Amino acid sequence: MKKTIIDLAFFFVLVTFLFASCSLCRDIAIRDAKVAVEQGKEARIIVYEVGVDGLIAGMGMWRFHAQAQVKNGKGEWEWTSGRQDYSHKPGGRWDVWDPSVFESVVKGRKP
Repeated sequence: MKKTIIDLAFFFVLVTFLFASCSLCRDIAIRDAKVAVEQGKEARIIVYEVGVDGLIAGMGMWRFHAQAQVKNGKGEWEWTSGRQDYSHKPGGRWDVWDPSVFESVVKGRKP
């Protein structure tokens, strides 16, 4: 009985973490893009379908990930985190968003 309660508690903590982490990447992408724009840089948000590594990290509960990019001094786009967090699923979606439009959609407001 005690083991069952511990297993259930672990399951609920895990599910809560996965649902929270799903929205967390969107919030971080918005924050990173806002900071870049405030610094006078051009920013965008990429939403991409993750490869196997992302599916494993999300335990199959989420298939997409959001990350911000900024344009560097050479005019090239680079990830604000320094690297792409997960691999991109071959042939999967790769959507480019304006940060303010993305934030409006995520927050449920009209852009």
